[in-house]
Amino acid sequence: MTPVPDIQRLRIEDLMRILPRGRASLLDVGTRDGKIATLAADVFPLVVALDLKAPPVLHPQVRPIAGDATRLPFRDDAFDCVLCAEVMEHIPAVSAAAAEIARVARH
Repeated sequence: MTPVPDIQRLRIEDLMRILPRGRASLLDVGTRDGKIATLAADVFPLVVALDLKAPPVLHPQVRPIAGDATRLPFRDDAFDCVLCAEVMEHIPAVSAAAAEIARVARH
């Protein structure tokens, strides 16, 4: 894995501080290179890293998946936590993506 630039590392550390503890699963929608998903694996036993093109496997607890945020390939209420950082502005059908994220997140 390439080194994380300082500003990105600080943003990831801030994010890791606010993620809920004691949860079993996290879906990282729009994972890009999977760096956040890899760090989240220290907190969550199961992390799924989803992007249009499946990211490389970076951690044994991270499951890379190719998929579209507007048609998530998961059952309803599949994840304790869903993360979608710096992604929505790149999705033309943002309402469909938001509905899918709400569908797969446990409430």
